[in-house]
This record gives sequence, structure tokens and C-alpha cells, in this order.
Amino acid sequence: MFVNILALFFTISGNALCLFGFWEFPILGVVGVAIVTVLSQFLSFWILGWRIFSTKEIELPYKEILKIPKDFYIKILNVGIPTAGENVSYSVGQVAISGIIAMLGTNALAAYGLVGTLTRYVFILGMAIGMGTQIKVSYFVGANRLDEIQQKVYKYFMVGFGITLALVIFLNIFKYPILGLFTQNLEIIALTSSILLISLMLEPGRSFNLIFIPGLKGAGDVRFPVMIGIIFMWGIGVLGAYILSIRLGLGPVGVWIAMATDEWIRGITMLFRWKSGAWKNKGLVNKKIVPV
Repeated sequence: MFVNILALFFTISGNALCLFGFWEFPILGVVGVAIVTVLSQFLSFWILGWRIFSTKEIELPYKEILKIPKDFYIKILNVGIPTAGENVSYSVGQVAISGIIAMLGTNALAAYGLVGTLTRYVFILGMAIGMGTQIKVSYFVGANRLDEIQQKVYKYFMVGFGITLALVIFLNIFKYPILGLFTQNLEIIALTSSILLISLMLEPGRSFNLIFIPGLKGAGDVRFPVMIGIIFMWGIGVLGAYILSIRLGLGPVGVWIAMATDEWIRGITMLFRWKSGAWKNKGLVNKKIVPV
């Protein structure tokens, strides 16, 4: 989480330098933004790699890889391949939404970039809680303590939801001073301000997906959230963004309304999936009682 925060800070600062030329820094435009983005990824990669290799508790016995039973690899791929497909679908969907926003003009695209960058600081904590949730669910499912973890995930969700709501409210309260650091264009500020208001609905809705989906995956219930995610992301998020923003003329606000609708409907679906307990029979390992 801290590495992600550092990478985001580096990205925002570098983008501002490349776009606005603060302190006589050369204005590099889109090329500079791309360079900074790649460098931030390499920075994250280097720090995390250093952390792994410097931690004594983490062992990487490369010579033992070939001795691992094939069944382990098959189970990992059963989780990894659908998850990768969902991530690819999400990324392509975001490209499609970027294309829709580009049709609305340069200022709309600039507002989209600003909101996307700022709201990362809102949902990054929810994402971190979701990662922790997936690990905890895996341990408890392996220990056959299913009812216990079912209740714990609700608590994790409430924490993530509360933090996300507090952060997005804070962002809206101080949005004008923050936006003033990046642009003086009144149209971009107005567009971004309107979109951030919609984010008051979008970000709490995203909390459902950031926490319940990792929980389901940690229990081995992978295909359901992947299937629902792809259908809703495209059927509601992308298609809805096009209809509301282009056909109905709502502009960038229409895009965020569609994305907020997608997050809430998909998130509530995941909540009911978790509540149903269907994931209790999806475990990838033989049940046995072990300490957690």
C-alpha cells in the first residue's frame, strides 16, 4: 500500500512537471506523462523486489520448483487465468471509456485524467483491505472456519466502506484548492468538480467490489465474480457511458453515472453471493483443521 501511494505521488508530481513546466522544467506533454508513468512502475517494481529479497521470512527456493506437484499448478491456473481475463476486460473497458471521453473534447479528457488520479488515493486503502481480505479468507477456508470468516468479511467491508466514504468526502471539501495545483482552466475545474460529486456515489460502491470479490476469490469462488464482472462492466459501465454521455448529452458526468451504476449493481450482486454461502464449496484444498 505504501509503495502504491509513493508511486502515485511520483506519477502526479511528474505529470504536473511534464504538463505545466513548473520550476522551468521542460514541458514534455503526453510523451513526458508516458515516461513518468513507466518510471513509476519501475520504481514500484524495484522497491517491492528489494523488500522480498531482503525479508528473511520469505524464501524463494528456485531449485525446488520442478518438484512441486502438477496439481498445484493446475489449481493456481484455475484461479489465475479467469482473474487475468477479468483484469484484461477491465483494462480494455477503461480504454473504451477513455475513447468515449476523448469524443467529448480535450477538457473532458483532462478532467477524466485528474479525477482518475485523485480518486486513486481514495480507493487505494479499500484495495489494500481487499488484498488482506483475500489472504484471511484463504487461511480461514483452509482451516474450515467458514462461518467465522463469513462474519469477519462483513466487518472488513464496513471498515473499507467507512474509510472510502470519509476520504471521498474530504476530497470534495478541498477539491478546489487541490485542483488549483494542477490547472487554472475554469472549464476543466468545473467538469472535474461535477465528476467528483458523482464520485461520492461511485467510490463507496466500488468498496463492495474491492472487498467482496477478493473474498470470493480467496475462497476459490472465481468464475462467478469474473463472469458477472465482464458482463456488468461492458453492459452497464461501457455501454451506459456511451448512451448517457454521447446519446443523451450528459458529457463526462454521464460516464461517471454509468460507472457508479456498474459498481453498485455489481457490488450488491457480490454481497448477495457472499451472503448466500455458495463459496463455501469452492475451496481448492482438502479441508482440514489447522491453526490460523
